[in-house]
Amino acid sequence: MSESIDALTLYESSDSEAQRMAQPFMLEALSRELGHRLRTPPHGELAVDGHCPDPPILCEAWAHIGPPKAAQSNKVLSDAFRLVYLADVAVRAGRRRPRLILCFCDAEAARPFRDGRGWRAMALAHFGIERHVINLPADVRARVLEAQRLQDLTRAVAEAAQGRDERPH
Repeated sequence: MSESIDALTLYESSDSEAQRMAQPFMLEALSRELGHRLRTPPHGELAVDGHCPDPPILCEAWAHIGPPKAAQSNKVLSDAFRLVYLADVAVRAGRRRPRLILCFCDAEAARPFRDGRGWRAMALAHFGIERHVINLPADVRARVLEAQRLQDLTRAVAEAAQGRDERPH
């Protein structure tokens, strides 16, 4: 890799804008599949990516293509835990338990969370969290893949820079 690559430029161009842009497509497709309109709530600490008030549905969308890395699996599980927590809060407030959904845009990305043999899939099923895979339009999928490529490149540049800093002077 060339030393002339600016790590800050790579970081800025690899941010998750493409993934955030893919989420509305995912929520729209899932809305059609469910037959209920999922809305995007205002963002806050406990906001979810999509919700429907009646019938109550809470949804987290993860725009990633390919198998997840460990940290990415933890992010999905964190989203799932948020859904379980919000469902519990709703029930304790006397409301109906919402339907809980994790929405993926790639079957390979969803596999560890859907395959019934792994603990992640079994835990999600235990807590009643549905897993749906939605196909993105080709242009949106390409943008997500490019964003992931840039994120991987940014990570590699940062790790290489850290390695140079740790060498004895």
